[in-house]
Amino acid sequence: MDLFLVTYLGEPKGSSGEEYGTPYDLSAACAICGTGARVEHALKVKGVKNIKRNVFQTLDGDWLISENFYQLFSKNNVLVHGLKQVVHYKSRHQLPYYHLDADQCLPKCKETKGLVVEGQCQTCKRNGFFNDVIIGDLDKGIPTKIQPIELGYKNLNHSFLNESDFLCTWEHLGLSCRKPDGNSVVRYARPFLVVSDLARTLMEEGGIEDLKFEPLVILGG
Repeated sequence: MDLFLVTYLGEPKGSSGEEYGTPYDLSAACAICGTGARVEHALKVKGVKNIKRNVFQTLDGDWLISENFYQLFSKNNVLVHGLKQVVHYKSRHQLPYYHLDADQCLPKCKETKGLVVEGQCQTCKRNGFFNDVIIGDLDKGIPTKIQPIELGYKNLNHSFLNESDFLCTWEHLGLSCRKPDGNSVVRYARPFLVVSDLARTLMEEGGIEDLKFEPLVILGG
């Protein structure tokens, strides 16, 4: 079964997570940086009311899908059980969006391309991954180009796909800070989102724009 890494190319909408009092489970997270923290209960959000998009990311890197797309996935046998509706950070009222928080995690990949590592926690080495870019020149009309991402795996076991069509990576995008120090605030790096071929097809057929799908690579040997 084919799997695809998803990258959001659009403008982020709203804010979410740590700043707004979202509770996190740190039982499996890194004791030093907090990478691997998982949202408990519901993701608290701000500024996502009446957004006319079916799939998008917040400024904090959390993936949200609309109620309409949640129902579309359900009707087409996409495994979406366990996804929770987000709540407004003040009123705690549920909003018509679901947090696309994959609970099935892929193993550490064997090879990566299109990513650079900076400021990585030396205890877990799961955070500190960033997109590799070629800086453009605005004066010459040359745009900055984000390099394609390639994640390579060996002997990948697909049995977990019986439980979900949405997966997360062992590697996490950005930096984490479990304990604020100086100007830093609590923040947990987010994993990359990986989806099944069925979920990708429905997103593409549903007219979702600003998404890039890159296939995972299964290495020989």
